[in-house]
Amino acid sequence: DPSFQNVFGLRNCDDKKFLLNGIHGISPFICDNLQMTGDVLIARRHSSKINDELLGLVFGAVEKLDGIFDRQHSRIERYKTVDLSSQLQQNDLTVRMADQGAITYAQIPKVLREFRAPTHDEFKGDNLWCYMQAVTQISKGKESGRGVNYLETLRHRTQQMHKIFDVECPVENN
Repeated sequence: DPSFQNVFGLRNCDDKKFLLNGIHGISPFICDNLQMTGDVLIARRHSSKINDELLGLVFGAVEKLDGIFDRQHSRIERYKTVDLSSQLQQNDLTVRMADQGAITYAQIPKVLREFRAPTHDEFKGDNLWCYMQAVTQISKGKESGRGVNYLETLRHRTQQMHKIFDVECPVENN
C-alpha cells in the first residue's frame, strides 16, 4: 500500500545508559538524541550475555513483525472504510479525542480544519484514515515548549488515538 510503510528501528547504547530497544510501526522515530517512539518489540538491559543473545533477540523480533504488519495493514484498510462525511460525526469524534487525551482541546478546531481541507491532496477524503492523517499533521505541528517529554506525549496520544479508532472499527487480533 503506497499510503504507508511498515518500519522496524533498533536503538542501542555502547555506554549502557539505555536499554537495547527494537520498535516498529508506521512511523517509529529514533532521534539522534536517542529519544524514540513506536511500539516496542525488544527491551533488553545490557549484561555480560547481551552479545550472545542479541542475534536471537533481533531474529525473534523480526519473526513477530510479519503478523504485526498484517494486523496493521488490516487496521488501516478498515480505517479507510469508516465513513466520516457527517460534520456531526467529525465533531463528536474530535471532542472524544480531546476528552480521552489523544489531542488537546486547543487542537480541536485545527484537526477539524485539517481534515476538511488537508494540507496534502492524498489525504482528501471522508474516512477515518484521512482523519488520522489530519490528527497526525496537527500533532506534529510546531508547538512552543515541546521539551524533553514531547516524544513520550506524542507516543501516548498516538496510542490513545488508535484505542479510540479501534472502538470505531474493531480489528481482529489473531
